[in-house]
This record gives sequence, structure tokens and C-alpha cells, in this order.
Amino acid sequence: MNLHSLEQAIHNFWEEIKQSSAPDVHSLYIGQKLLGGAMGDDGTVYAADFFRYAAEQGNVDAMYELAMCYRWGDGGVYVEPEEALSWLNRA
Repeated sequence: MNLHSLEQAIHNFWEEIKQSSAPDVHSLYIGQKLLGGAMGDDGTVYAADFFRYAAEQGNVDAMYELAMCYRWGDGGVYVEPEEALSWLNRA
């Protein structure tokens, strides 16, 4: 798979997730594995974006995963203890 094909697959996956009313955690983990934590600095989708989208839809597991992204600085976000605690409390 070349880079263009991978980027297209990620784009298609992200669009499918956004159309879901409540993304399931399995799909989010697939997205995170596809992204390997983060894609790039040019506005491409980060793994934390998948978790944030689902968390904002009320997915408790995604709230926890997003908290861990902020706790450890994974998925395209920086370490932000306050943000991590905020999402953890919501979960």
C-alpha cells in the first residue's frame, strides 16, 4: 500500500466514523491503529480526533481513551493534565 492509498483509506474511514451517530470503540481502536498515534502536521486526522468525536457523542470508553491521550501526549495531542482529568471525570 502506497502513502496515497493509506491517506485515502484513512480519509474514507474518518468520513464513515463522522456519519455514525455513536461510533463504537472497536472502530475507534481500528482508527487509532491505522493512524499509529498521529499522521502529520498539515491538518490531517489524529487518533485523538477519533476519540474526541465519539466522546462528544457520549461514548464513555472514548472519553477514557481521550483522557489517556492527554495524560501521555499520544494521538496527536500534547500532555495536558487538566484536560486529561476533565475527560476522565466525564467518563
